Amino acid sequence: MEILFLEAAMQVLAEFTPDFWRDRHFQTFFESMQHVSFRWLVNSEEYVPHPELTQLRHHVVLVSGRIVGALSCIRLSDVCAQFVKKLEERVSARKETGPRTDQALARTQALKLCAGMRNIVLSFDNDSQMEQSTKFLQRVHPLSYTAAVKKSQIHHALCEMLTDILTPLIRKNQPHSCTGLNSALLADWYNQILRLKNDIGQWANKHNKHILVGYPLVTVLVCLVDKQNYNSLVDSMADFLAKQMKNKEYRSLCFKCLNQLVISSLVRNAAATTSPSVVAWLDKIVKPGLSAARKGGISTQEQQDFIADVADLNPEYCVGSIVSDLLQMDSMDSQLIALRTLHLVATSVPRDSAAALEADGLAPRRSITLTASSASTYSSSSKQMVQLPTGVILDLIRTGHHPFDLQGIAHLLPRVQQQIGQLLLQYHRSLGVYLSFTSDAVPKDRQAHLGLFSAVICLVPFLKPEHWTAVRPLDFLPS
Repeated sequence: MEILFLEAAMQVLAEFTPDFWRDRHFQTFFESMQHVSFRWLVNSEEYVPHPELTQLRHHVVLVSGRIVGALSCIRLSDVCAQFVKKLEERVSARKETGPRTDQALARTQALKLCAGMRNIVLSFDNDSQMEQSTKFLQRVHPLSYTAAVKKSQIHHALCEMLTDILTPLIRKNQPHSCTGLNSALLADWYNQILRLKNDIGQWANKHNKHILVGYPLVTVLVCLVDKQNYNSLVDSMADFLAKQMKNKEYRSLCFKCLNQLVISSLVRNAAATTSPSVVAWLDKIVKPGLSAARKGGISTQEQQDFIADVADLNPEYCVGSIVSDLLQMDSMDSQLIALRTLHLVATSVPRDSAAALEADGLAPRRSITLTASSASTYSSSSKQMVQLPTGVILDLIRTGHHPFDLQGIAHLLPRVQQQIGQLLLQYHRSLGVYLSFTSDAVPKDRQAHLGLFSAVICLVPFLKPEHWTAVRPLDFLPS
């Protein structure tokens, strides 16, 4: 019953308009939902202690967190005040105020509280929201709350909370892209961002145990600084992360932080993605980062996600520079990443084009937002590309709407056809003689290439095989 109630409440909050607030019944509903959601975030294990109900309890906590996020879109100041009040109650308890078990319980509740706040949304549609967002940053400064024991746990939880809250602003380019905001309020926001960056940066460098939460937050804060400080801080942060990637222990962390810097730069320079300065910056940051990733400590999926973000925001650079280079490497992992990225690009169209095709009846109403893994989707509306089902893409190609044309990279298609043709011919020579690709039919020394061969075959229909010149796949592949 609790789940049904919370899900229904979430639907009501999703329909909110400013007129709702004039109704006292909605105001009462708002206060009640704030009380209920915070109560579940803090006391869920006490309410549902039974191990067999763990999944249901977890679901209730997740929905409660989403409700907090929805409430923050309506009245961020109220949600912030409630959060700070409950956090202070649990953090300010001193050692002498109670037994150790009480202190441990208070600390655990504080950590749960921070985890539940990660869905909070900062808005910048008007001066009031701008002011509330700035005050929120001031009030939840991670170093402002120090527990009596194990104080780093609270600091770390608040850092992770802020990182999750601020990260969506990078792709939205907020408040940088917002218009009509009071310049003094904007200055206050940017000053608070810089203050946080400096404080967390100094704190993270004091002890290695702070690095895992400190570096991501500092990176996000650098991405959100004002225009005057942006270029210099992003460059210095990128250089710092590149140096830190030499340490295998932090390589994966720094790689993800570097990914955020690249996303931020491409979003801020969206109007000049092909300019020489942007390409030069990407060459300086992206290629060395991927080179360091190939040395170990970073999974192929992490590399794939990194490149997928570049493909989403700058498909020309991704296909023309990154994918082209990866296809020429001897590493099978590098080639497989390139082939998967090409499949992603070849089955995706710009969001505006998808909307137009949908209106013309050429695309389905439900499309998949561009992602590196076909098993998952991004819910963020800030993604630039939309991945369409295979059948829809093939129909678009037949009607003259090739994804490369819609993305403005049609001039790269001949080069891609040539590179894929060479790989296809290479693998066909070594594997095309086998009637079956089972482990018994293919020698062990050639089985490693089966995944690559399959990826190449899957790509062929999307690359206009009837127009290939150097290698004509239709001459030797079964129809």
